[in-house]
Amino acid sequence: MKIKEKSIIVLMFILVVTLCSFPSRDAFPAEKEKPPIVFGGLFMLSGRAAVVGLPNYQAALLAVEEINARGGLLGRKLELLARDTKAQPAQAVKEATMYIMRDKVDFLYGTASSSEGLAVAEVALKYKKILFSPEVTTDKFTVENFNRYIFRTDHMNTMEMRSGAIYMAKFPYKRWYTIGPDYEYGHDAVRAFVEEFKKMRPDVTIAGESWPKLNEPDYTPHIQKMLEMKPDAIFSALWGGDSIAFIKQGVGFGLFEKIPYFCVGGVGDSTGHQALGKDMPVGLHGGVKYWFGYDYTPKNKEFVQAYRNRFGDYPSLYTMCSYVGMQFMAKAIEKAGTVDTEKVVDALAGLTIDTPIGPQTLRKEDHTVIAPHIWGKTCKDPKYDFLVMCNMQVVPGEKNAPSIEEVMNWRKAAAAKK
Repeated sequence: MKIKEKSIIVLMFILVVTLCSFPSRDAFPAEKEKPPIVFGGLFMLSGRAAVVGLPNYQAALLAVEEINARGGLLGRKLELLARDTKAQPAQAVKEATMYIMRDKVDFLYGTASSSEGLAVAEVALKYKKILFSPEVTTDKFTVENFNRYIFRTDHMNTMEMRSGAIYMAKFPYKRWYTIGPDYEYGHDAVRAFVEEFKKMRPDVTIAGESWPKLNEPDYTPHIQKMLEMKPDAIFSALWGGDSIAFIKQGVGFGLFEKIPYFCVGGVGDSTGHQALGKDMPVGLHGGVKYWFGYDYTPKNKEFVQAYRNRFGDYPSLYTMCSYVGMQFMAKAIEKAGTVDTEKVVDALAGLTIDTPIGPQTLRKEDHTVIAPHIWGKTCKDPKYDFLVMCNMQVVPGEKNAPSIEEVMNWRKAAAAKK
């Protein structure tokens, strides 16, 4: 064999050995996907309270899906778990604890009733885990029960009741009847309303009051009492399914034709409007943090359409608060550059983000969002198969929010009572 041929054979042999010894594509492990950032969702998904809990969940899910479509956060996808709290504080605490101890979630998200929120706030403090609540409104959440790890996008009761007092003070009614659910939120909301209203209208009196239990099936005794006492007007703190049930039963007694009705949260909540349809009486007064049809920003129209496309409903105040809450969490994680609890807490406190209703800020001192409230009356609109809000009047957040000095004084007073 010639030398040249031998050289070629040797080179071919070397090439074959080299190719065979070179690792194949399969020999290189694919880059391991980073684990998701997990939110332990606490939502009221059964019973009458589901008219609040389901929109809370759907809105948070929409925000998560939008964030993931943009690539997620820190190179990781978001994952939202969901468990039913059944509107019971003990159940909410159980689920929150399981999320932390068993599922090792990064954050807790949810709780809607004030009783749930106050209970889970203790869990958040114990385990140093962020609880971001879109709905808890009792003042206690930011006063005597406040801790570093709790945040909310809904108002505190004093904010909403102050806006209501500003709206209602313009009417001539002096003798009022109040009704609210017999638990933390109801008592705190009615207390705040009466205090704020009497500051603006010292001439008003509370002629009577009712405290039906949460999820009350029969409001007949309360309605009959109102009709017997004949107050000038009724103030209601009923919300969600309770508001829907009360209005249905009140219509049967002709209550709203005889006595002007002012309801915070229950009237103006588009979830309730859609559930009642044309059965919602015309002319009821309602106040809410968000009404989907109000001309806030072009971004709100996009949000309404996105929610409609995804779930088929119009977004409610519960929807907005939850959607914005998840946006706050995402922005804070991005700002912190980590999911470390302490660093995300620091990023959340004082954070301002752009939302469908305009810029909103989580106050550093009380972890509560300052936002406007809208008051108006129910009316018909041929574009919808349910009643909408008309003659809307906006109370700016700067007018309805207690000052930081007020909040700190309340904390001192609460601490002195312990």
